[in-house]
Amino acid sequence: MLKGLLLVAKEAGSLVVAEGIENKEEASVLTRNNVDLAQGYFYARPAMFFDEIAT
Repeated sequence: MLKGLLLVAKEAGSLVVAEGIENKEEASVLTRNNVDLAQGYFYARPAMFFDEIAT
């Protein structure tokens, strides 16, 4: 299914963003399949950026 979605996205000229990546295995699948961008707890925990600006 991932390969099909990537093919459609590339044919449309779109970037693919994978969200919710939580472990090395998930990140590895994305790397092997050349997913453009990824985010999730595996890469970094969310920051309290807006709370820090307000104080």
